[in-house]
Amino acid sequence: MPVDRRAFRDRLRRARGAPTHVIDVRVATLGTESLAEFRLPAFLTVQALKETLHNLLGVLEVEQRLVVGAEVLRDESSLAELAGDSTAPLQVTLVRTVRRLALSGSNDHTLRLWDLESGRTLTEFTGHQDWVSCVVADWASQRALSGSGDGSLRLWGLESGETIQCLRGHTSGVSCVTVNWDLDRALSGSYDRTLRLWNLMTGESIGELRGHTNRVMCVVVDWDLKRALSGSYDRTLCLWDLMTFQRLQELRGDATWVICVAVDWASQRALSGSLEGTLRLWNLERGVNTQLLVGHHGWVTCESVDWATQHALSGSYDSTLHLWDLETGNIIQELRGHDGPVLCMRADWPSRRALSGSEDGTLRLWSMGAQAAQKVLRGHRDRISCMAVDWASQCALSGSRDSTLRLWDLEHGVTVRELWGHLGGVECVTAKWV
Repeated sequence: MPVDRRAFRDRLRRARGAPTHVIDVRVATLGTESLAEFRLPAFLTVQALKETLHNLLGVLEVEQRLVVGAEVLRDESSLAELAGDSTAPLQVTLVRTVRRLALSGSNDHTLRLWDLESGRTLTEFTGHQDWVSCVVADWASQRALSGSGDGSLRLWGLESGETIQCLRGHTSGVSCVTVNWDLDRALSGSYDRTLRLWNLMTGESIGELRGHTNRVMCVVVDWDLKRALSGSYDRTLCLWDLMTFQRLQELRGDATWVICVAVDWASQRALSGSLEGTLRLWNLERGVNTQLLVGHHGWVTCESVDWATQHALSGSYDSTLHLWDLETGNIIQELRGHDGPVLCMRADWPSRRALSGSEDGTLRLWSMGAQAAQKVLRGHRDRISCMAVDWASQCALSGSRDSTLRLWDLEHGVTVRELWGHLGGVECVTAKWV
């Protein structure tokens, strides 16, 4: 059962201010290492103790198994029940079970938190009135921020499944969002042609960035420099000052919509992909295009850049991926195999591998330098719209318009688990692998 955190804190404050029976609780690991000691109101539950441990030790509640003696404690049990008539401290052992989790957003207007080991839904998040277009999670603080076609963003408590803040201000759908969890700040882009900077603590819009004349489709932020770069259907990229909310540069050159962008803030360079099938390398300081990458015959949908090696990988509606040399603007390699547009892609530059998802319902694992895909992952019954990859464990999670997610073993190219629950296509996903 999810805990009503505000009610819990109110009860705890009242309990500390009034005479009540209290219980001393000592928490240790299996190795008898002492972790914490508390004096808590007896009416509190095991679930409330888990929240206290999460706040103190940073251990997620879903990863906590609390044991007294040989008994695994039920979340709804009270401390009073467990202590009984004893006046001795309640000795609790914390067994941490690290869980792989995922959070997905769908056309069915909901988000779902998944346990990747069992494949079951832990929590369903309801509140949006239209499709969920983007989601970012902070697993340490157990929060997530989602954007929707209803024009709002929602800050969620992952443990409670409840909306912490509803961020309203955009007058059309939210297309993209980036977050600095330490600062409790977020920047969102919208179909209403604007970007908004948000205070996540209050849910208020701090500033509005105006200048684009069509939909904002992508944004990248350097929170230290207080700079942002956005791409739009108005064929431009705009460089913004997040302190003054003024536009510093307008980068023009593309003949059609800008779909995606990657930035190296240290060298003040950016690479954008557009509907016309080209990529452009930009000098942000001077606001000029320094390289035009021509080769795709359909719009560029996704990209990844290794700035150290001056290489980039792009996916396109022409069903191919291209590996580029940014210094020369030449194609190093063309990766062919998909029978439909490439819609999403992740690259692991140290191992020179990439995973792509396509309209053809398959994922393909590539080795940059090899002519054919190493693995073809089949199972979805509709297009692949999003993915998350953990290269260290050789696992990937894909979301599809067939309303399912699939957990994959990349080494063997097989489905480990299929996740059912959404009633509409899956549009975005993020995962906690360790």
